[in-house]
Amino acid sequence: MRGDVRDGPGLASSVRGMPCCPTQVSGRAHCMAARRASLHHRDLTTHPGAGVLDRFPALRIILAHGGGTFPYLLGRFDCLHARMDRAAQGDVALAPPSAYVRRFHYDTILHSPMHLRWLAEAVSVERMLLGSDYSFPPSDLDPVGTVRKAGFSDVETAKILDYNARALMPRLKA
Repeated sequence: MRGDVRDGPGLASSVRGMPCCPTQVSGRAHCMAARRASLHHRDLTTHPGAGVLDRFPALRIILAHGGGTFPYLLGRFDCLHARMDRAAQGDVALAPPSAYVRRFHYDTILHSPMHLRWLAEAVSVERMLLGSDYSFPPSDLDPVGTVRKAGFSDVETAKILDYNARALMPRLKA
């Protein structure tokens, strides 16, 4: 991981090969992630027992694209965690991967109101943040509309669109 996570949340992106530092592409919005910890969904899902969240309990990580495959494969990861030779595999996590699902925050870039509802069930509305891929070609051109179409209550919608980000990053101005 790169960056200093004491100041704000890290961003985990599922896109390999995207420039993430200003020396690669100057002025791009996604370069902001270079100032924070940067990792890939695969880093979380291929090493669910690495114990990072146990060693750094205050670490705050935002998973892009609704967490990628991570929330959807938790049953499989828990099964692996339970059945593997943990010592031989270097699995040092104190709990199965599903115990950590609500330690992450998840953006809403799923392009599907139905999947946003499922994500809310899996991780809770309090862990969801409005996300945008603008100006990347497959971007959701109305990310707020997609959240609203998911059928959340007004309170839940306000949490996803505003309050959750302010709680996670208190320096954001009102």
